[in-house]
Amino acid sequence: MIHVGVDLHQRFCYITVMEARGKIVQAGPVTNEKLALRKYFRQFRGKEVQVAVEACGFWPGVPRGGGARGEAAGAGASAAGEGNCLGQVEE
Repeated sequence: MIHVGVDLHQRFCYITVMEARGKIVQAGPVTNEKLALRKYFRQFRGKEVQVAVEACGFWPGVPRGGGARGEAAGAGASAAGEGNCLGQVEE
C-alpha cells in the first residue's frame, strides 16, 4: 500500500508519498488547481493508496460541504476511483 499525506496551504499542497515500509519516495508541492492535482494522482492509478488530508476549512481545492453526498472530501479516496476529489482519477 502507498500512503499519501497532504499538507494544505492557500496556493499549494505539500504532498508526501511513503511506501508500505515507511520509506519516503516523493515529497514536494503541487499547486491547488484541479488539473494539477488530477495529474499528480494519476501516477497511482491501479494501486492501493491511502490518502490523509489535513483537516481545515479554507482549502480552495475542495468544494464546500465535502463530496457529492456530503462526505469528507479526500477521506478514504483511492486511485482506483473510490471516494471523491483528491483520489479520484478520470480517464
